[in-house]
Amino acid sequence: MILALTVMAAGSACQPLGPWGWGSNQAGQLGDGTATNRSQPTAIEGRWASVAIGQRHTLAIRADGSLWAWGGNGSGQLGDGTATGHDRPTRIGADSNWVSVATGLYTSFGIRADGTLWAWGANNTGQLGDGTTTSPRLLPGQVGSATNWVDVSAGCATPHDSAFRS
Repeated sequence: MILALTVMAAGSACQPLGPWGWGSNQAGQLGDGTATNRSQPTAIEGRWASVAIGQRHTLAIRADGSLWAWGGNGSGQLGDGTATGHDRPTRIGADSNWVSVATGLYTSFGIRADGTLWAWGANNTGQLGDGTTTSPRLLPGQVGSATNWVDVSAGCATPHDSAFRS
């Protein structure tokens, strides 16, 4: 199990320091450059706006809106175009308009500032919501054409997911 906490520093203009991670790290999901389990909080360098924790991977949005991922990637859940894991934060694409992310059972989701929903990773039961069961999806792909997505949640123990529109 991985645990994380985002810490806000006083006087930081609401810019989070962290995330901080601890617990299981067999796939590098803590992002500290190792596969060593941690029993105390370990900081991940950088200014981060949000973080989402999957079974063996982590997604985060930096303060500049860029998307980063690390950990296990056997189903393409990091979204970097490969199935190779990373034990340090890896930038995903060049866009800097991500506002929300969610992680599931070998799946990942994100919402961009324009209200579009994106999904990648395992899709063997259609859990990405793109109308197919093509699996894996190694890069973020847009889910439908709606531009009013406001929240997404992913199942971590089962392959199903949900989202909300405004």
